[in-house]
Amino acid sequence: MRGIFLRKLGRRLAALGPFALIFATYSLLLDHLPDQWFKQDWVRYAFAVLAAVCVGVTLQWLVQRPPVQRILGSSPTTRTILPGARQPEQSPYLTTRQLLDGTRSRLLADFRTASGLRGEISGWSQFMGEQVPPSAIGTSYGLRIALALDIRDARIDRRRLVENVVALQRPAGGWVARSQQDVARPEVTAWVLTALVRAGLESSIRSELVGQLERMLSPDVDRVGWQRVAVLTSAISALAEVEPASPKLDEITSHLLAGAVRQQVDSAPGGLAWGLTVNQVGLPSVPHTARAVVALHKAAQVVGRDRREKLDEVIDAGIEWLSHNPSLDITDEQLRRLTRTDEAMDTIIIGHFTPAWVARALMCRGVDNHLPQLRRAVRAVLDLQEDGVWKWREERKEPTWMTYQGVLVVRDYSMLNLPWPP
Repeated sequence: MRGIFLRKLGRRLAALGPFALIFATYSLLLDHLPDQWFKQDWVRYAFAVLAAVCVGVTLQWLVQRPPVQRILGSSPTTRTILPGARQPEQSPYLTTRQLLDGTRSRLLADFRTASGLRGEISGWSQFMGEQVPPSAIGTSYGLRIALALDIRDARIDRRRLVENVVALQRPAGGWVARSQQDVARPEVTAWVLTALVRAGLESSIRSELVGQLERMLSPDVDRVGWQRVAVLTSAISALAEVEPASPKLDEITSHLLAGAVRQQVDSAPGGLAWGLTVNQVGLPSVPHTARAVVALHKAAQVVGRDRREKLDEVIDAGIEWLSHNPSLDITDEQLRRLTRTDEAMDTIIIGHFTPAWVARALMCRGVDNHLPQLRRAVRAVLDLQEDGVWKWREERKEPTWMTYQGVLVVRDYSMLNLPWPP
């Protein structure tokens, strides 16, 4: 305790020392300088001022030296602020470590267990802080976050969580959102299946679920989903990761490529973009184009070399279009399908965390040519988080999937060793 007190006293004296020494030196020189040295009084005063300032600056330089700072227990970059001087501005962004530590703490705090018709279920809900039982989508994205941050905690039993989510399937296999009916849908199944495979899903169950997903991806089975870029890109990303040899991967990738729209960029027709659907007639969309770039990048990593070169060209064209279309507004879309009985409407709203998708797309290839656009997108991502949790627009809801997207951007951007804050 005594050592701490002395260091604090030393830091305070070091902060006041330069000013006190300047005053003392000035007074001492005026009192003891020989009068015969100066023909005029103002010269003696000027000399005393100059000498006093030099002594104060020298002391200030000395107290900033690392050996002295180590004795005082403060940072080598600590600076004394002159009275009345403007305080340095604090960064509005947390450090990467602070941000991800906040995500870890909140994810663990939001873990819950509930009893239901299928027994005790553990995991996360679709929205953080929402006091409802765990869901398949919420738990799958909670698992993604835990795996992305390598969270190891006794409460998170990955095997048990995988079993819980598998038990939440529809009777015929696959998953739905809580706003949907009993018919499993490809977008939800793709989201959930990817997380389960990462967490250690048994190979036999994986094969069965992959087959179920492949059967959903057909215009005869799901005419609406077959046309939606959000559904196709989710399925491409999932199959590229969990079953890269699937013939369906090549089929839906070709279907997505056929739906691209050639766009002029800087007086040259070099850009490719996508809209809401693959047969989009209206304007292309930033979030859908970014989703397509990310999905095609995943596909390019698992296909043959000839096919990869073609996909890389398309990816570069999509990134080029994104770099010239600066909109980062988050938005959503609604998918409405009739159920098998044609008596009830099946609905799901898919949110587009646009700046996160754009940032991920721009990081798919070399970032040097698009660094200003990337840093702008990452700043927009950070603006929507509080202590490591991301909030959806004005509603201030906290979708688990949105925090996962934010974590990916922060993690991947920091690994590029680029300026922080962006």
